Amino acid sequence: MLVYGGGIYIYVGGNECFNRIVRLAKTPKEKCIAFLLFAVAAVCLGLVLLDHQHCEVTVNGIDPHNH
Repeated sequence: MLVYGGGIYIYVGGNECFNRIVRLAKTPKEKCIAFLLFAVAAVCLGLVLLDHQHCEVTVNGIDPHNH
């Protein structure tokens, strides 16, 4: 499920948002800068998710997350 959700974000970012930016960029230099900024933002989001932790709550000795 997480991979599917991540794929949706990549699709929206790549097809919807990035295409608008590339259309507004007139020169190849502006398009390159737009791509690099997009990549930096994607890497930053990925780094934040590397340290993501779930809560450690148990109900009657059973872990509700079960993962």
